Amino acid sequence: MVPAVPVDINEWLIPVGIHLADTEFNKPGRIDMLLGVTMYFFRLLKTGHLPELRETHLGWVIVGDVGDTAPSPQYTHTATLDDINEAIQRFCLALRRFLSLERRLARDPDLKLQYGEFIREYEELGHCKSADEADDLPNTSRYYMPHHAILHPSSSTIKLRVVFDASAKMSPTSVSLNEALQVGGTVQSDLFSILLAFRKHPVAFTADLSKMYRKIRVALSDTRFQRIFWRADPSEFIRVLELTTVTYGTTSAPFLARCLVQLCDDEGEHFPRAAKIVREACYVDDILSGASSPDEAIDCLTQLQGMLGRGGFPIHKWTSNEPVVMERIPECDREKLIDLDGLVGGVVKALGLYWSPGDDEFRFTVTQVVLAWFKKPLDLLQTFVRNRVAEIRRETGSFIFKYIRSKDNPADLISRGMFPAALMKCSKWWEGPEFLESVEYEEEPKIEIPDRELPEMRKVKLVTLLACNTTEFPIFENCSLFRKLQRIMAYVLRFVTNCRFKNSTKRTRLRQTIPELRSSLKLIVRVVQHDVLSQEIQQVAENDTAGRLQVFGADCIFTSFLGGLGEPVLGGSERLICVSFRRSRRLSSTSDRFGCLR
Repeated sequence: MVPAVPVDINEWLIPVGIHLADTEFNKPGRIDMLLGVTMYFFRLLKTGHLPELRETHLGWVIVGDVGDTAPSPQYTHTATLDDINEAIQRFCLALRRFLSLERRLARDPDLKLQYGEFIREYEELGHCKSADEADDLPNTSRYYMPHHAILHPSSSTIKLRVVFDASAKMSPTSVSLNEALQVGGTVQSDLFSILLAFRKHPVAFTADLSKMYRKIRVALSDTRFQRIFWRADPSEFIRVLELTTVTYGTTSAPFLARCLVQLCDDEGEHFPRAAKIVREACYVDDILSGASSPDEAIDCLTQLQGMLGRGGFPIHKWTSNEPVVMERIPECDREKLIDLDGLVGGVVKALGLYWSPGDDEFRFTVTQVVLAWFKKPLDLLQTFVRNRVAEIRRETGSFIFKYIRSKDNPADLISRGMFPAALMKCSKWWEGPEFLESVEYEEEPKIEIPDRELPEMRKVKLVTLLACNTTEFPIFENCSLFRKLQRIMAYVLRFVTNCRFKNSTKRTRLRQTIPELRSSLKLIVRVVQHDVLSQEIQQVAENDTAGRLQVFGADCIFTSFLGGLGEPVLGGSERLICVSFRRSRRLSSTSDRFGCLR
């Protein structure tokens, strides 16, 4: 056994030159392997005041009683079976999800490399630390968070981000970390107000707080609730890491951003403009603000760097519509712009929208989003948007909608604001944009918004639909006699039934029976119905409350239900099944008759 505390072996006469299976057997350590030993083995050993040497296939081992060891604190913990089961459940779910993640990473070497780099940087920056579960005191509460990767191809810095799932429940009856945390109040301005204020500034700029949440420490007594499993390679031991900073994805994270508000309270006297911007123009880790002149914007920039630097929040990814301001920003701290046709200098993503600093206008704005909705099938849109788009289509008919950029749009003057004196001289407002006077109108380049960035889109679920089209059954076209067709289909059904019996003695080989012919008739009718009445059958299956369906040019009321085989029942008791011979041509060569099979 591995001792719980170091054992003094100075008085033990261990022969020199023998190969011990464990050279540090007297020191506490990790258990590498458990070997079962029967009771009579110990009875055969001679007892003495010192342990004895025994040779094994693994080398020499020391066996015997070491007597009393050095005094150490003793803990007694009594656990019921329910306690153990709950602990195993809590531990195993996060571990099971980690092993699943590990298998996924093994299939994608590039993803595995990026994932490992993210965790390695996390640990090197001191944002997590190794935890030894052996140090946990009895009855210590803790929480293990599963984690997975989120890819950000459009990001100019981090292409992969590891997301920690604080909403995972370890068991159906347990409480997740997010359920246990308090949300807290709102400490930042709402998104709409920030965007409106951003459009008022003649000189605008944006910036990003680097790893904002991870700059805020969590109390040491609470890091045990932010544990994760990790190892860089399956050949290593699984480690337990504790995240020591605020974790994105926890319900309390937005409120804990109040550290920025506290920083404004502490340093606002020295950096008044920076404090105002952080309080009013900061959304999570994005800053969208501006000034009335380049000099004022440069002063805002300097104050933001100074105040946030004192709080340990580095700021980067600067952009501005004013080149003079950008000259004051080091190249390494500038945001990389995305090139799009027709835009000066490219665009940058700001709060989910694309802003062109060169043109000082937003791409993928509300107007472009609506235009994108008009092009989508209605079933791909959420209910509210789908109803509005359908209504607009009905009212506008064959109208053609096109996008007009911000600088040519008179309506943009309202959103930006304009003094009355300037408005009186504004030809764009009184006479309209200049392009209306041109003989040839040069349209704006079309920019398609990807579905993943378009709001109010329904999640598309892939559904396998078995469509039964009778034209795919040549036998229906080639067989001229209905009775012959009925017998052929009866043999088909018999073949299917016989295939289900592994015991050949249970298979049917006799002449066709009346029940078989009846089943064949039902199959033929059902195939024809699903071809001729597919729309009506679907309407009934979806419990359409309209009740009145258009069948064969006349109104027909389905008063009953879909039968067990899926065929519609008309009139309830008579069980009459309408079949269009003209459309099906399966049962008769007469093209203009309707018949009923009773």
